[in-house]
Amino acid sequence: MEQKKLEYYFNIFKAFQGPILDEDMSDRKQYGIRAFSATQGWFFDNTWRVVGITQDALEAFKAIDFKRIPTRKDPVAVERAHINQRAVWLNELFSREWDDPKEWWNYIYYKDRVVLATVLENKLSDQSGIPLKIAYEIPDNGEYFQTNYIGCKYRKKIERALLESFV
Repeated sequence: MEQKKLEYYFNIFKAFQGPILDEDMSDRKQYGIRAFSATQGWFFDNTWRVVGITQDALEAFKAIDFKRIPTRKDPVAVERAHINQRAVWLNELFSREWDDPKEWWNYIYYKDRVVLATVLENKLSDQSGIPLKIAYEIPDNGEYFQTNYIGCKYRKKIERALLESFV
C-alpha cells in the first residue's frame, strides 16, 4: 500500500481505536471493530485474498462443472473463509497499541488471507476454531479471485482454468 494511503488509513484506525477502547464505549466495541473492518476495501483493492482451496470446496466446484462459484442454490455452497478467525484477529488488532503503520498493515495483510471453503467448513472454522485444510494453494499474486465489493471474480479463463488444473 502506498505510504500516503497507509498513513491516512492508520490514522482512521487510531481514531476508531481510541473511543472504542474507552471504558464508556466497551459495550459497543464489537460494532466499532466491524465498522472499521468494513473500511478496508476503500484503501486496499485486494482484501480477503484467496490463497487456497479445500478439497470439499473443489468437489463442490466439480459438481457444477466449474461453471461458477457454487451458491446456496447448489448442493454445496462455497465461500471465502479466513484462515485466521476474523473476530479473534480483529480483537487482537484493536487490543494492541500500534505505533508503526507498516507493522500494523503487515499484521492486517497477513491475517486477512482466505481460502475457498464450503459453508460448513467456514462455519466450523469461524465458530469453533477448527483449522481449514488447504488441499491446493492458489498463488497470492492478486491475479486470482479478485475482490469485487462483497464477493470475488470468477472468470473462465483464469479462475476456472486454475481450479480445473487441480483435478
